[in-house]
Amino acid sequence: MTIGPKFTQGGQKWHGGVVGKDGCIYGVPSHAEAVLKIDPRTATVSTIGKPIESGVWRPNGKYKYGGGVVAGDGTIYCLPSDADFVLKVVPETEEVTTIGPRFE
Repeated sequence: MTIGPKFTQGGQKWHGGVVGKDGCIYGVPSHAEAVLKIDPRTATVSTIGKPIESGVWRPNGKYKYGGGVVAGDGTIYCLPSDADFVLKVVPETEEVTTIGPRFE
């Protein structure tokens, strides 16, 4: 069974994922421009957040984030690979922002 929309071709869109406190799975954006959200209860797939900026050292939008963790309050933090900032995902509001100092 396949769920969700058909995404454009290309590899490494999301690099791993984490299970949020809401039971949804969140894909960490590598080459993708947004966070992937999979809701296993409803068998729905979507992306959340505005397009994510590339890093200074890799302006082509690749290898932005390489993993993520869920904090005690349920917030998800994605760790920068070639991105310049930490990515913060708030599942309750689907807000996706960058935080912290620029890593160059």
